[in-house]
Amino acid sequence: MSFDKIFERIEKWKSFKIISISILLYLITMIVMFCFIKPEGFNRYFLLEKQSNDIDIYINIAKNGYNSISDFAMFPLWPLLIKGIATATSTSNYMRVANFTAFFIFSLSLPFLWLFLKKSFDKSTALLLFLCFVFNPLSIFHSIGYTESLATFEFSLWLYFIRKILNNNGNKKNPIFFNLDYFVICIVSFSLGLTRPIFAPFLISILMTLFIIWKFDTNNKKSYSVLLYTLLFMFLGFLTFAFFSYWKGFGLFASFKAQNSWDRVLGLHWDVVFSPISVGGSDNVLNWDLQAFWFPLIFLLIALIFTYTKKSLFALEYEIGGVKKVDIIFWLALLFSCAHSAIQFLSYDRFFSTSRFIFAIPLFYYVIGRILEIFSKKVRLFILLIYFVYSLGFFIYWCTRYARGAWIG
Repeated sequence: MSFDKIFERIEKWKSFKIISISILLYLITMIVMFCFIKPEGFNRYFLLEKQSNDIDIYINIAKNGYNSISDFAMFPLWPLLIKGIATATSTSNYMRVANFTAFFIFSLSLPFLWLFLKKSFDKSTALLLFLCFVFNPLSIFHSIGYTESLATFEFSLWLYFIRKILNNNGNKKNPIFFNLDYFVICIVSFSLGLTRPIFAPFLISILMTLFIIWKFDTNNKKSYSVLLYTLLFMFLGFLTFAFFSYWKGFGLFASFKAQNSWDRVLGLHWDVVFSPISVGGSDNVLNWDLQAFWFPLIFLLIALIFTYTKKSLFALEYEIGGVKKVDIIFWLALLFSCAHSAIQFLSYDRFFSTSRFIFAIPLFYYVIGRILEIFSKKVRLFILLIYFVYSLGFFIYWCTRYARGAWIG
């Protein structure tokens, strides 16, 4: 069957079929790897109550609360959720609760992510971007008890409802209280502020995106409103955690002070540029860390060149009802990813979970899709297909690394 015929058939697939098959294949891959290829993974995933990684810290917080400054590097929504589910189900194995809850939440996020991608790209491009995200190696974090599944759910909702708001030509006098879409954006932004330490990179990326709107699209009031609501409610979430840390006696800035426990030092760390190594020491992990560090910066350079030379505004504009608008999702996602590269360069001399912060949440995959629009559809699909096969191979390999307790990012 030819390349074109395959995608003609895919175009006819229903959304439910795409989502359910993806979840099923993800689950089957993990079961096969953990039960047959690397059976030690079964014990690690289903039976162990301690794994000597970040999950242990979340579980300790879920059981005992925040009792040291280093605990405040971990934000409270995920351990609170683990504790609530473990208590409700009378389960003593918090590790198992974290793993199962992570996979369940990840599964819930996929319909929103798929609908967002389908509204943003042609169906074949959307499908390949969707599969590249679901089956990239860092996607293993969506089912092993980390915050990536919760963050993916929150970002998928955020992307879906922002696209819905931007595509809606109707106006509301008071969008927060009378428009469900804005209300969801506010709630999700607040929960993001309680899930991960992302307020600082989001603040930078939103301010820069607002500057782009001001320069190129001054009448785009919807873009201003959704970004400002996002920033405000994410800050309120972060502020809630800050006041909690103050109440516990660790000060308002405990989450920043806690970074010292992870050997992060402010400075210019040229080693990540000229002699990069990953914390785990694996060349395969370093490969994905380098992609996460350099791809956003390269894509930003491409976007700026195409924008300011006026050869193409592919990265600047999308069209709604015949009116061109700044693609705030593209710029925010790209600048947010670049902010992570900057934080890595300014805070650590080795790559430390860099790939996880980029490839385990869906924002950057939208950027990939938009950048690839400089090519024809056939070339674009071929590139994404190759990248999917490449990602899938590493996803399977990452399952084996997890099973034997190796560093995975």
